[in-house]
Amino acid sequence: RQEAERLGIEVMPPDANRSGTEFTVHDGKIFYALAAIRNVGRAAAQSIVDSRENKGLYKDLPDLAARLNPRHVNKRSLENLARAGVFDSLEPNRARIFKSLDIILAAAGRAAANRSIGQNDLFGAGSDSAGPSLVIPEARAWTPMERLAEEFDAIGFYLSGHPLDAYAADLARLDMSFFEDFKTLAREKGFGAGRLAGIVTNRKERKSAKSGNAYAFVGLSDPTGQYEAIVFSDTLAECRDRLEPGRSVALRVEADLAEDDFKLRIQGVRALDEIMQAQASGWRIVMDDTAAAAEMKSRLETAAVNGGRGDEVVLRLSLPGQACEVELKLPGRYAVTPDTAGAIRELPGIADMVQMERKPNLAD
Repeated sequence: RQEAERLGIEVMPPDANRSGTEFTVHDGKIFYALAAIRNVGRAAAQSIVDSRENKGLYKDLPDLAARLNPRHVNKRSLENLARAGVFDSLEPNRARIFKSLDIILAAAGRAAANRSIGQNDLFGAGSDSAGPSLVIPEARAWTPMERLAEEFDAIGFYLSGHPLDAYAADLARLDMSFFEDFKTLAREKGFGAGRLAGIVTNRKERKSAKSGNAYAFVGLSDPTGQYEAIVFSDTLAECRDRLEPGRSVALRVEADLAEDDFKLRIQGVRALDEIMQAQASGWRIVMDDTAAAAEMKSRLETAAVNGGRGDEVVLRLSLPGQACEVELKLPGRYAVTPDTAGAIRELPGIADMVQMERKPNLAD
């Protein structure tokens, strides 16, 4: 992905109505291959593409269910297709699709059985219809971070975005770097140490044959790509719990420069959310429609904290038919992470959610 972007070519997430079995190009954009998604395979991918080419674009989830071939597409492959966003053009709420997999597969099996005997579904409009009997239950949408984590599990890297995108403004202000930027500074200006932000993707622990001390290779990801760093015994013992896969971390690193090599040593680790929360003095939610009120309240309740820690939250509401706004300070305090803020921003009726004044604090 990074190489394509360096060349100015946009890589698009996989799409049931655009992607092929292999990587394909449409309008100068590369569409991710269906067969490249984990646990999908060529047969499942080809059956989806063949149906689209023979019978036209998929219209909605019932249409998809009626045309899936259950001999090729099983629950495991369907899970990862949903995780990867293949069906976003049919239903943008991936959690809703994920919750409905058994229903979709049952409808696919029923439609396949009916085709085999030349019989229409009792409730359908044709031999390929799953009909109005296909009821897809509602489900709370995954938060932006959850959606990206599921996508990572299905594809092996972040494609439609990166979890650290939500931190970009804060990281720049805190003078924290991404890997490729730090690598450039290290090579061109001789920087031997710095602060990096990353998402832990894996950790492989080893023991030194000489001393018996534990050390680990830690895989990390940021918007510039994926990289690896080593962490030795003392730091590993202190920071092991912060180096679990999926954790957002701030790293204090040292660089080993060589002519054809670049290695990083981790000297300290902090949870990125802790840094953000330690600095925030509050959030302002700008609401232009009360339709989001119940879901916003639910999201905030999950972030509520007791005592004096946490952020204040202020609600700014536009009054219908009036050229004025009211601002209310919500009771309590909240541990608002970028993920929580991102989830609230996506709610209908929320114009924005912004941080108020911050207090810098990067002490280790």
